[in-house]
Amino acid sequence: MNKGILIFILLLAVIFAAGCKGGVHGDVYVEDDHHHDSGSPADTWPYLLDFHIIDSYGISTEDDYYHTPELDPYEAEGIFDVYWDADVVNDYIVEYRINDIPAIDGSRLIDAELCGIGLPCDLQGWQICQYNADFSMSCDVSTQAYEDINSTYDPLYFDDLVSALPETLYFVMQVCDTLSSYCEYDTKPLLLY
Repeated sequence: MNKGILIFILLLAVIFAAGCKGGVHGDVYVEDDHHHDSGSPADTWPYLLDFHIIDSYGISTEDDYYHTPELDPYEAEGIFDVYWDADVVNDYIVEYRINDIPAIDGSRLIDAELCGIGLPCDLQGWQICQYNADFSMSCDVSTQAYEDINSTYDPLYFDDLVSALPETLYFVMQVCDTLSSYCEYDTKPLLLY
């Protein structure tokens, strides 16, 4: 085959691949990046077994592991659900965060909730959050973990993380022990419209 034709075909394939899912901002990097430390007091630390997101279109990451949740502020008012399973002994704090990379470093806290025995969330939890057209996000927390954060009244604005729509950001869920400084987290990509 002629070298020129081969280069042309490869160039077409690259252009086609770049055009899928909104180009650069729609590309998604998926990996199992759950962060869990082990150590001697690990028996009492909270362990985030798994968490899932139901997007604006009612699709859950539990039903399709490779599905990137799509959030649209004009679809179902931007409401999405987050739910999780944890292995815990003591009360723990769940932090809802957003980031432009799949990591806790540099993430921004949307809200935080206290979970445990007798609280609305214990070994399992369910949270309703909302993505708004002004690039803000809030979660309807029942039991506030931190006095100075309440996203229902003061949503988190992250417009500086968005360069063009659609944009891929990451939802970060972190669980922290109330009796120590131990925390662990997991992330899921979000495709924002």
